[in-house]
Amino acid sequence: MKITKPALYRYFKNKEDLLNCMKSSLIDKFDFISRKFIEESRGKNGQEIIYSYVKNFFEFFAENHYYFLFFYNFFCQGSHG
Repeated sequence: MKITKPALYRYFKNKEDLLNCMKSSLIDKFDFISRKFIEESRGKNGQEIIYSYVKNFFEFFAENHYYFLFFYNFFCQGSHG
């Protein structure tokens, strides 16, 4: 899907506003995944808990590759200012 810059700025004041919205959305999704992980971890041993943790995050990023790119660029490349 292609989105033009003018279309983006109809919904966001500036680039920082857009990035803050994306960061907030990512945090909300991670919160959901974390709650799911905690629920799935009840009664499991350490190895099963680690497997469940990794599985949940890999599945999330596989289904939401754009969030992976954002996460990587924001946290790993130091673009968070």
